[in-house]
Amino acid sequence: YYFGFRHLMMYIDNLYFLLFTGKLPERNSAEMNSWIGSILDKKGKPYRDSVKEWFKANTGFAVVDHEVTMKPGGHFDADKDYGDIDVLIIDHPNKIIYPVECKNSIGARNIHEMKSEMDMYLGREGNEKNAKIAKHVERDKWLKANKQQLTKFGIQNPDEYEIKSFILTADEIPLSYLKK
Repeated sequence: YYFGFRHLMMYIDNLYFLLFTGKLPERNSAEMNSWIGSILDKKGKPYRDSVKEWFKANTGFAVVDHEVTMKPGGHFDADKDYGDIDVLIIDHPNKIIYPVECKNSIGARNIHEMKSEMDMYLGREGNEKNAKIAKHVERDKWLKANKQQLTKFGIQNPDEYEIKSFILTADEIPLSYLKK
């Protein structure tokens, strides 16, 4: 194999891109998963904040200023750690709660990235349990079964409220165009 300085620089640039966008494939170590998780958290916070501020500025909804944890001893005291609700929006006049999952996604650049993105969201190839959508659905089910905990956010009669969860992505992802 022959390679030169430009090839090495292109390799390094691509490696940085994969690392700092969370797209590094085949990361098997817990340390790498943890590090990439911290990178994705830093990347996601500005997007989450912009979504929160958009709802505050453009709607009359009540918007919780912080992420809402769903775990033992969390904002919602759950039986296990269900993760968090990125933005909790309350439409009091229509009695609707919107738990919003914000994903600061970067669109796939090629077919492999598109497939990897689909696998990550849908949990294909034996990873259904870890799918992003499955986790969101599990949070939604728990919240609907435990509406009484919404009183912590000033909701007097939580059983009168409907819960409509959704995922909001920064970039369009191909899920809506494909069938299983």
